[in-house]
Formats: sequence, structure tokens, C-alpha cells
Amino acid sequence: MSLVNTVSNPGLSPTLCTASGANNRQIKDSYSSSPDKEILAFKVCKTQRSKSDIIFVAMCSTHTLKQLKERIIHNSSWYPLTFNDIVLTVFSNIENTWIDVKNDNDNEQLLNLNLHHNDYINVEKLETKSNRLITDYSKSSITTISQSQKKFKFKLCEKVFMMENYIVLIDIPATSTIMWLKQKSSERLQLYISNLYINLFVYDDEKNMWTKFDSTVDDCTLEELHFKNHKFICIETENDHSRIKTKTNENYLYTPGLCGLTNIGNTCYMNSALQCLSNIPQLTEYYRNLSVTNNEQSIINVYSKLLKQMWSGQFSYVKPKQLKNIISQYAPIFTDNRQKDSHEFMNFLLNALHQEQTSSIISQLFHGQIASTVTCLTCQKIEIKHELFNFLSLSINQKQIFEIHYFQLNGNQEQFLIDISIQHTTTISILIDEFICMYNPNLNKEQLLPVTLDKNCIKYRYKFFDYLIDITKNQLSLLQLPLIINSNEQTYISCLFMDIDTKNSFRPPIFLLRSKYMCRTIDFKQQINKLLNHLETTINKSKIDYKLYWTNLYGKKFNLNLNEDELLSDIDTITIGLKNILTQKYQFKQDKKFRSLTPSFVSTSLTLDKLLENFFKEDFLNDDYYCSKCIKMTQCKQKSNLCLTLPPVIIIQLKRFTYNDYSNEKINSFIEYPIYNLNLNQYLIKETNNDKCLYDLIAVLNHNGNLSFGHYITYAKNNITQRWYSFNDSYLQEIEEKNLITADAYILVYIKQQTKS
Repeated sequence: MSLVNTVSNPGLSPTLCTASGANNRQIKDSYSSSPDKEILAFKVCKTQRSKSDIIFVAMCSTHTLKQLKERIIHNSSWYPLTFNDIVLTVFSNIENTWIDVKNDNDNEQLLNLNLHHNDYINVEKLETKSNRLITDYSKSSITTISQSQKKFKFKLCEKVFMMENYIVLIDIPATSTIMWLKQKSSERLQLYISNLYINLFVYDDEKNMWTKFDSTVDDCTLEELHFKNHKFICIETENDHSRIKTKTNENYLYTPGLCGLTNIGNTCYMNSALQCLSNIPQLTEYYRNLSVTNNEQSIINVYSKLLKQMWSGQFSYVKPKQLKNIISQYAPIFTDNRQKDSHEFMNFLLNALHQEQTSSIISQLFHGQIASTVTCLTCQKIEIKHELFNFLSLSINQKQIFEIHYFQLNGNQEQFLIDISIQHTTTISILIDEFICMYNPNLNKEQLLPVTLDKNCIKYRYKFFDYLIDITKNQLSLLQLPLIINSNEQTYISCLFMDIDTKNSFRPPIFLLRSKYMCRTIDFKQQINKLLNHLETTINKSKIDYKLYWTNLYGKKFNLNLNEDELLSDIDTITIGLKNILTQKYQFKQDKKFRSLTPSFVSTSLTLDKLLENFFKEDFLNDDYYCSKCIKMTQCKQKSNLCLTLPPVIIIQLKRFTYNDYSNEKINSFIEYPIYNLNLNQYLIKETNNDKCLYDLIAVLNHNGNLSFGHYITYAKNNITQRWYSFNDSYLQEIEEKNLITADAYILVYIKQQTKS
């Protein structure tokens, strides 16, 4: 087993499928058996109009606008929104703005809506009371504006209070907020920082002075603040997070290191890797101070020049074309414009920099040693081999724990934890098969309805062919359905459970069997009595007070008397109502019943420590080791350990991509990893109190999407501001530390803590 990532053994040599859709077979099979239908992959903004926080949604071009909306809502978990509650906007590269997607007919096919593969799509929520569009669900601060309303033109100064050089902003709606104008100005100047740190200034020609608009008026519109046309404006940060103005840094336009990289053709894999390395202080400091020559065939020279540009404070973004060209000469795999593996690129670059120097900063920072101890089980001979590493590549156990809540027809509830191996194409049907095998092999699969519940109401109904990777938090509810003998005569009806005082559901619904045509009270008597018995047993009360009524299709309520045989015309639902004191007792009993399973479920979540434990654990090798003492192939055990001294920088690759003759899959398992105090002491071959091996996170390289439609983004900590930023090609944005741990993490970069004297 080789633990070394070198150029000759790059680890993940097969390249990812191009983002332009070179290999759409898997997605096409998911939507249609017809090979000539075009598949469109859209980048849907999770955060309002943010191109750095996206999910990928793939649809067939013959699907309708309604189907696209429903899939976006489902994948983003934006419930209880429906397709009628939202409209879509698409980013136009030609007009460099967001434009409305035609919304006249939700049944219009996508191929008729001028939507293209890889388009950015934003969701606008329709506020029914005022019939206006809200573009921020949490703050509702930015509104989309009718084209017929008044618009402004502004002259945006490129430098604060300097009117010599400016950018013209046109068609700014009068109903735009100050926050929106700050965002627009920040994007045009390519500062990309949080609005919380920006002040807007407007020049008053009559008074010959600048008027300040701080964050207290962010929600006010230009119209409300009596803005005038053709004014000079500029923006400045409150806490100097984008521009540094100390005496020693007066010439900086931008914070050094906060520099984007232009995507020159599916090169997000390269840009993200470069941003990871750029934010390793020791590495960047070395190459910035290195004297370089004009030798354009030297990777060190070209890389050093690039870092000096990125950290000069003079550029908001640069184009890394020269570095890509020189690397492509040495590694032809990077020549074309197809998407590649970011880990493979980073590995090659580090090895290339190392090989060009006699005394290498790369070996000082990144190279460590692993001791592999092999013990022959026949003669007990011990052999120790040492191998260099610059990456720790950790395999991910694809088995995950799913929590199943099973609700039976008689009202009983049960909870199960199912250990299941997850692939990209693993469906809910497979999970249900595992559940039936565990719970009751005689259970009819068609009687199980997979759903997501929210406040005891059905939030979403899944299909058997839906993928498990689309289910959040690894939790699924199964509702048992009555067995239908004759589908022409029988169907289902929902029985709801209502708290009379709070008007809330106190448990999920039960589906009752009913006649399709002549529905009568007698149809439900036996079924409802079972439910009432369940409630009495759970609450531990022989007789409970309840209200029983049914609702017709038009929402009108009628009392339901089980002792009378009446015709229930146009019945829609049945409701059992209890007073709040009884519902509280019921819920307490049910919560107590399931509480014991929760800790075991939580403890099975994947963590970086568990992956490291698995990497360094002792394994048995059967007949795969030649013992020089026994002079034959023998059984042995093998144990790996880290050797002191550990390198200052540890790069960890989470092996999310699998390549074989049968499938190309991405493992989407969520891995929890620490931001501070990653402790590697337990994996050392010899522990010592003099060298505490604690590491802090400095960068996260993320891959979102799948193998066919993927994108790389890096989160990295700037050494000057000590704040975290999202590097998405040329787009930069400050992010909060709490958002660093994601399910998209692919490469983690840790820096060793400095020993306190």
C-alpha cells in the first residue's frame, strides 16, 4: 500500500467530466430514455443572487417551467413554497444583469424559454399581499423593480472621494435600496465584501461636500432619500476590510491576498488550488521575497510573479494564464479546457516547485513521514518501512446511518436506524427494501409512503426512484397505507390530529381506506376506533374527550358521528381533535419512547477523526506479504503511524471520487472537521509531551455538483485581516466562520500551531 502522492502516483489521475456536459449519460438516464433530449444543468443561487453559494439542478429541455420550479424548491428545501409562490430570474452575460424568466405559462417547456446550459438562476418569492417580488427571504430588503419606474444614472468613483476616474452606473431603479446600491457598487469595483462594512457617499454639488449613508439606512430606497440623477458616488469600508490605509500601506488599493483569479476556460480547479496555497503564509512569504529571473520556462518564476501580483494590493483579480501554459507544457493533461481534478493539479504544482530547487521550501513545509509496521503472524518478525507524504488521502466510508420513523395504521410509531451503503444513484426504494428486510419481510412495499415531515405535517412526498443523497439529515418518515383490494372502488383519505387549543397538528396524519363513490360513516368506524384506542393507551387514560369532524372539498366542516350511518358527500379529510393538556401528554410519551435511540444515531456521523482512525488502524493482510524469515507468503498485520517531526502544513484530501470500470461516482457524505485544534498526537509512532501536534484550518477547497456538472470554490483565511473569504474564480466574498464546514469539502489545509514559549 503506497501512502505517497507524487507525480508518478497522482492519486486521482482520471479527470472529472467537463462542466460543459461531455458526459451526460447518467443524468440523461435519470430523466429520459431518449438519447436526443438535451440536458440543461442550472446553477441555482441558494443565497440571493450570489454566484458563490449555489446548487446544481439538472433538467431535460422538454420539462416544463413548473417542473423546474418544483425541483428547485425540493432540492433547496424551500418549503412550504410552491411553484405558484415563486418566479425565476436568469443572469444574462450579454446584458450583465438579472432578467425575468417568462412566467406566463408554467407548462411552457424549458426549450422555449431562452434558458441555456450552465445559466445562473435566482429565485424570487412572490409576496401575495402587495404582489411585489422579494429577493431576500430573511431580510426582504431588496426589491425587483418594474421597467417603467424612474431610474438613475450615477458616476461611481474608482477611488474614495477621487472624481477623476469613475464608472458609470446606468438604469438604477428609484425603488432600489441603499443596500442594493452598495452591492452593485461593490461588484463593479470588485471589492466583494459584506454590506455590513460598507458606507456609501454621495457628492452634493451645491454644498461641495460628501454626504454619508451608513448601514442604518440600508433598507431605505433612493426615492425615499430624495436622490438626484447624475451624482458622483463612492463606497468605503467601515472596518478597513477591503482597503488598508495605514501609513505603511498607503499605496494599497485592495487588501493583499484578496485577489480573484480569472476563469480562462473551466479552470476553477486550478484557481481554487492556487487560492489554497496562496493563503499559506509561510509559502507565500517565501515566493514573494524570492528573486526571480525572466526565464518563462521556470514554474518557480511564473508562480512567484503570480503571487506577487495577487499580494501587491493593486489588483482585485488577475489572469493566471501564463502559469497554466507553463504547467501544460510539463503536464499535457492540463492542456485542454476540460474540467480537471483540483487535487491532481495541486499535487503536480507542489512536486514541480520541489523538483526545481535544490533546497526546497516545499519539503520543509509539506513533507512528512509515515512509518508502516508489518508483523508476520507466523514468526512474529517485524519490518518497518518509512514513506514520504505531502498529502493524507483519506477514504470515506460510504455507509451511512438513516433514521426511519415508521407510522402504522393503528397509530403506533416506531424508530429504526438503518446502516446502508450510499452511492450517487442509490434510491429511496433500496432504503425501503432494507427497512422491510429488518422490520417485516411480509410487509407490502406499496403500502409505504416515504415523506418528510415538518411540524407533523407532510412537507414532501418522495417517489421510490428519488435519490437518497437528496434527503437532508439522513432522516425519512414512512407512513403505512391501507391495502387496496380494488383500485377502481377504493382510495385513501387523510385523518388529521389537531390540538383544539393551538390549532396545530400533534402527530402525523394516518391514511384511512374509503370508497371512491358512496362514502359513508360506516366505512371509517372500525379504523377510527383503532386510532382512538391508540390515543387512550398512549395517554394512559381509559376515556378521553375528543372532537370528530370531517371536511369537504370546499373546506366546510361537519361533525362526524360514528354511531350514525350517513352519506359523506365530497369528503376531503377527517380530523380528531384533543385539548392541549392531552396532546402534551401524548407528545411527551412519544418523545420519551424515541429518546434512547438518538445518541447512537448522532455518534455514527462521519468525522475527520474517524477517517484518520480508519487510515491509521491496524489491518490484517492475508497471504499478501512475503516474509524473508519464513521465506514464503504469509499472513501479517500492518499498522501505520505518523513520524516526528510533523510538517508545518498538513493537506488532507477527502477521497470523494471513485473511478472504476463500472461507474464514476461522487461520495456526498457530510464529514465534520475541526476549525481549530486538530490533534494528531494519537497517530504518532511515539507520543511526546514536548511537541503538541495541534493544527488549525487555513483553507477548504470545495467541490459542489456532481461529476458531470461540478465547480470548485475555496474558503481561505487571509493572514492580514484574519477573516475568512470565499474565492470563486474572480469573485470574492467574506464569509462567516460558522459556514466553513460543508458537505462539499474536498481538500482541507491545516497549519501547525506555534509552540508558546
